[in-house]
Amino acid sequence: MEPTEENIRVWDEIHRRREREYENLPARVIERLPQLRERSVCHLGCGTGGQTLQLVELGAFVTGVDPSANALAQARAHGPGVAWVHSPLDELPLELKRGRFDLVYAGAGTLARVANVTEFAHGIAGALRPGGGFILFDVHPARRCLDAILHWREDYFALESSEGLKLWRVGEIVMALATANLRLRAFDEFPGERAFTRFEQRVPAELLVLAERRLH
Repeated sequence: MEPTEENIRVWDEIHRRREREYENLPARVIERLPQLRERSVCHLGCGTGGQTLQLVELGAFVTGVDPSANALAQARAHGPGVAWVHSPLDELPLELKRGRFDLVYAGAGTLARVANVTEFAHGIAGALRPGGGFILFDVHPARRCLDAILHWREDYFALESSEGLKLWRVGEIVMALATANLRLRAFDEFPGERAFTRFEQRVPAELLVLAERRLH
């Protein structure tokens, strides 16, 4: 299912606010990154490219993918030497699904823009070489149902939020990875640490998933 123009508009507006909070790679991601020098990395949901360029600085050959043409226009201006790809996150072009990436990284806000989480997982598996790793660091699905003062405002079991963005449950994410033959290595939940999650010490605010493509 293609995202509507309204979905994209809403996401662009939200993403501009979120990127100011997540313009740098989160510490929890950095401490779990493998050695990236001369490794191939696919950054899904790269936005305006701030975190993508940090991956480049770590020595990786990086391809940034995002469904927002506006965000990618800014990314190209910031990093003209990076391969930027305009694509839905769950409909990767064939040239990205040839099993050549050592790592696929998806940061905050990725899941909200995924229309089909099963296809999203299969795209990741297709992009990774055997033994390659996947890191997902995103807002926890339960946190997306709460407002800033922790009042429940969304239906956790609904298909979309009131903003028209997708809501994926934890079980759906795990099963999608398993269906795509990705081996789960870690699944961690954390309270919020950054500015827009500073009140969230009693609920899971962030989600970290580590997986890898099976060798066989």
